Amino acid sequence: MNILVLAEVSACHVTGGASRGLREQALALKQRGHNICLLVREPPADPAPTATFDGIFEYRYHVNRSNSIAFVLSSILNSIRMFDKITTTVFQPDVVWINQSLAAFGPIYLRYRKVKHWCYECHSLAHEEFTTRNKPKDNLFSRTIYWLNAKMRYFVE
Repeated sequence: MNILVLAEVSACHVTGGASRGLREQALALKQRGHNICLLVREPPADPAPTATFDGIFEYRYHVNRSNSIAFVLSSILNSIRMFDKITTTVFQPDVVWINQSLAAFGPIYLRYRKVKHWCYECHSLAHEEFTTRNKPKDNLFSRTIYWLNAKMRYFVE
């Protein structure tokens, strides 16, 4: 089975639990005989458009990290662009496995019919993770941006 994994972390750069889990699951699926391909956000330390580990290809899309709005919009648009490139030229998935929601937001809403089966694995709720790791600032504008950021994460998931 051809499985395309959509993630916000790289399996080639193991920097924490999310990337470690992604790597181990991809390797386990490959070991069971599946063809695995990853579509991930490019890691800040390695902007190469592709990478491989243990014969698994990782395709990366660029994101604009200048502010949260640019980050979200570039994540959505560039993941769609790379999804289209992968699925029309190098890998036709039987299943798309959504490992993290923002990486899949554009493809699942705008390319849903390109793939017969979609699967979402929820590790933690992004909006709750955001609010527990970040505190709102004191001024009204910052609190409004904070609230919008949390609500957008809730909507994406």
